Amino acid sequence: MENNELQLFNQAQSASFCSIKTESEEDKIKLLNALESCDFLLNDVAPKDITVKDVLIQQYEKDVEGEKKTKYRTILFDTDGKTYITTSNFFFYALSKIFNVMGTPDKWAKPYTFEIYKKDVQNGKKALSVKIKA
Repeated sequence: MENNELQLFNQAQSASFCSIKTESEEDKIKLLNALESCDFLLNDVAPKDITVKDVLIQQYEKDVEGEKKTKYRTILFDTDGKTYITTSNFFFYALSKIFNVMGTPDKWAKPYTFEIYKKDVQNGKKALSVKIKA
């Protein structure tokens, strides 16, 4: 995959990023299996520390009360081969801040441990968030 851009099923309207270099059949199978089914819902395991090796992010459009909204499906791959998925935009934007400062996993010298937690937001609700552990 050139520039780590993943175009699935030729859906040009769907922007994606994947840090996994799919050079081997094993890597391709790992990626395909994660797209079909992940080991954990991130919301169900938070709070949790996850040592992240790779990430896949897919942008998609969702109809919310008659209005198209941009959403993000984020899959984290840990160093043990487990996968964690969320469609939380709040989580995506928090993760983007990490990537803007630290770069993306394909540029890291080693995997980073992320602290996944639920943060208080408006109206007494909670949203998934992430910070990097030192």
